[in-house]
Amino acid sequence: MRYFRVRLGSGNDHFETGYRQNFIGVDYDVAEDLGAQINENQDDTFERIKSIYRQYHPGSSEQSVGQCAGNIWYCCAYIQDEDLVFVRDQEGRFHLSEVAGAYRWNPESELQHQRPIRWTGISISKKDMSKGLSDSMDSPKTCIEIEDHLPELETLIEAEKEKHRRWKANLEPFIAEYAEQFDGIGPQELYKWQAVKHFQEHWDLEADDFPAMLAQSLEKTANLLNTANYFPRGMITGLSENEPETVRTAFRWLFNEEGTLEDRITDFRQYAKELTAVYK
Repeated sequence: MRYFRVRLGSGNDHFETGYRQNFIGVDYDVAEDLGAQINENQDDTFERIKSIYRQYHPGSSEQSVGQCAGNIWYCCAYIQDEDLVFVRDQEGRFHLSEVAGAYRWNPESELQHQRPIRWTGISISKKDMSKGLSDSMDSPKTCIEIEDHLPELETLIEAEKEKHRRWKANLEPFIAEYAEQFDGIGPQELYKWQAVKHFQEHWDLEADDFPAMLAQSLEKTANLLNTANYFPRGMITGLSENEPETVRTAFRWLFNEEGTLEDRITDFRQYAKELTAVYK
């Protein structure tokens, strides 16, 4: 099992984009697809990437070429499928992901040389680490392999996994009890399940007419999204009519189950708050 840490931008300033779009990546102003340069021979791949980097940065020193091209090579070729990669957010938490595919080029992205990843849902706070591990994880280098303090790191990961197992174990008795009593609950609750089924049948995140799709998918929610003083269904459908792509992005992030539920809800609420301020 190999562990790495990759910075998404010099100050981790592209973390949110990578987190939402499920990738790690680098840039270094090399604006072309490097896929043809990557092969099983790591040394040959590194030399090919160095050669291309020189074309884009002809005045760079050999040291700079080695460092910058090395980071591209590290992220795009040296890290392998199923390797585990930590990415630091701007709040000081390191989020653990698993590499899930080969190099890809995305010229529309600020980090155009990418690897797809799957988020594990595990994150570790910098404040929970020893100084040695914290300093190692916060190395100024863009890409590093984590080789020191591995027992401590794996202990922290296991503690997070155990926390998730406890949450699941605490929830399961409530689900079982609900199922046992559903004959009595059903007459009062059935409309909720019907609303969910209707939503699932009509929901299409990529619909051409996103506002119309959203309104139709939520039309059976009744009092679930409508109360005496708050009108979330009317607000979100109204906002989608004014800003369909922004609301689509908000839902895309909300339904990204690779992220933690708390982060997804917080981020969705922030989208809604900002749009409400504009269209109040």
